[in-house]
Amino acid sequence: MRILLVGHTGTIGQIVCRGLLNSQDEIITASRTSGDYRIDITKPKIISSLFEKVGKVDSIVVTTGVVDMSVLSELTPEKNSVSLENKVAGQTNIALIGQHYLMPGGSITLTTGVIHDEFIKGGVSASMANGAITSFVEAASYELEDGKRINAVSAYPLKNSWGNYAPYFRGFLPVDSDFVYAQYEKSIYGIMTGHIFKAYH
Repeated sequence: MRILLVGHTGTIGQIVCRGLLNSQDEIITASRTSGDYRIDITKPKIISSLFEKVGKVDSIVVTTGVVDMSVLSELTPEKNSVSLENKVAGQTNIALIGQHYLMPGGSITLTTGVIHDEFIKGGVSASMANGAITSFVEAASYELEDGKRINAVSAYPLKNSWGNYAPYFRGFLPVDSDFVYAQYEKSIYGIMTGHIFKAYH
């Protein structure tokens, strides 16, 4: 398989990249600053250019997307647009453009987050973005052709980065990296479509 991983440098992306590199598949990486290719997910023309260079793939995995974490009283339209333009439009545009470079039976995996299901202070914009991606995945799964699949993984704070997130996620229990990677593995290599794999217990 040829797998394109967009966002391999982030916390989740590094876990997915390590896992995939242990497979026998060809892994192609892309991010803003490093990897096989450079990409700015807020620019559809750059996304199109990336796929023109990469060509046909069997799987597209996106583990990147910036959101604003302002509390509601400080959340402005400008701050909220960061979540809309980066995580929502960035991920969905990769799927929209990437579907035409996906081999029959191939898969697309996007990334949402736990605060679509359980809310935290300062998470309004992020919850909105995660909800949008969830709905996109569920609806798009009915229209993809040639046996192509689309899913998302709902990510969760990890044990190895818990210190950065603990103040936001009081009462939550961080999860192991292996458990998170397993959810991406299900999406990439499995048969399900339109599903949100929850990377938390």
